[in-house]
Amino acid sequence: MKKKSEACILNATLFSLSLFLMVHFFFILLHAGPLNPVSVSLKSVTDNYVGRFFQQNWHLFAPQPMTQNLKLYVRVKIRRRAVPKLF
Repeated sequence: MKKKSEACILNATLFSLSLFLMVHFFFILLHAGPLNPVSVSLKSVTDNYVGRFFQQNWHLFAPQPMTQNLKLYVRVKIRRRAVPKLF
């Protein structure tokens, strides 16, 4: 009897984990895949689910991104010197 209950618990755990993984990969596919009617209709659900686990924060790469374009103009003056020939 004990083995039967252990097998039942194991089967329920495997079933639950399999169901969770299928739903997880389905949401990821809808979020990252091309636009289609299903992904558009479930966009709020998938954004909420994916944003919770895989939120992208670009402040890691640019903590204070520039908000303006800066240009630097340089004028170079070159003096010609005799360059030895190598060949």
